[in-house]
Amino acid sequence: MRGVLMLLAERHPEAKLAPALGAPERATWLQWIVHFANTLQPAFRQWFYAQDFAAAEHEKESKKFARMRIKAVWDRLDAHLAAHGPYILGDEFSIADLYATMLMRWSRNMPKTATAWPTLAALAQRVKVRPSWKRLYDIEELTEWA
Repeated sequence: MRGVLMLLAERHPEAKLAPALGAPERATWLQWIVHFANTLQPAFRQWFYAQDFAAAEHEKESKKFARMRIKAVWDRLDAHLAAHGPYILGDEFSIADLYATMLMRWSRNMPKTATAWPTLAALAQRVKVRPSWKRLYDIEELTEWA
């Protein structure tokens, strides 16, 4: 996922989905894209497929550990957005915001959804009103989530 997002952002600089090479925001953008790919996305895999990470009698503990990992990322992102938002790069929307919102959607059936964090809910709302997000829902026949 991360590679495709980064490739799209690089191939379409006119869309301004990523800061330009050498831009000060570039490091923050890369940090969050890689962070989501290496912490949050694998934790979701552990949540959804606990049987791949633990014996049947330990799946409950495996899912609990995954929830803790997911919560830790939401806590970090929440703090970052509170200090630097409204988007991950401040005032500038990027593909990192799309990625984060997609991952937030994955949490919709968890005991504590990403939108329980007010700044994450606000980011999701900003992204979900974008025409590209609405088009995605139409193409993929997705249903709305909180």
